[in-house]
Amino acid sequence: MLFRSQAEMPPMGKPAEMDALAWLQGEWDVAMEFKMDPMSEEWTQGTASAVTKPVLNGCANRMDFTGEIMGMPFHGIDHTTWNREYQRYESVWIDDMGAKMSVMHGQLVDGVMTMEGPDKMMGQEVINRFTSKKKSNDEVDWVMEMSTDGGKTWTDHMRMTYTRKK
Repeated sequence: MLFRSQAEMPPMGKPAEMDALAWLQGEWDVAMEFKMDPMSEEWTQGTASAVTKPVLNGCANRMDFTGEIMGMPFHGIDHTTWNREYQRYESVWIDDMGAKMSVMHGQLVDGVMTMEGPDKMMGQEVINRFTSKKKSNDEVDWVMEMSTDGGKTWTDHMRMTYTRKK
């Protein structure tokens, strides 16, 4: 038995750290640019929209993302929460192109959320890193980088600017 009494139980419910992500909640227009080949220098432009809201009584944020990539509709869902045991934010992303879950973890420092996690691209082990930077209450810059050498070097392959819908 782990706990002898209710007083020994760890905190339950919404982590206080989720309040620090409230600025991400709302409806957003998204200007995107991405590389079809992460090692290319050629960027492709696109647009999308996103809605982020608290779920599970505020224990997590859920983002629904809708756009177009390569002329095809693109939909993704992200869930982000604070893990009390590991003292870090954790995120799970799944979309209808990759049909896989990407699991990331990281920290929020001075309005900048940095999340990293292992992935595979065309059979190659990579590390993805997402950085979300609050520019104002109505604008967020997001960058996705990839490392193919265990985190020694990083290459940008997707950039987005989220602008709050009025």
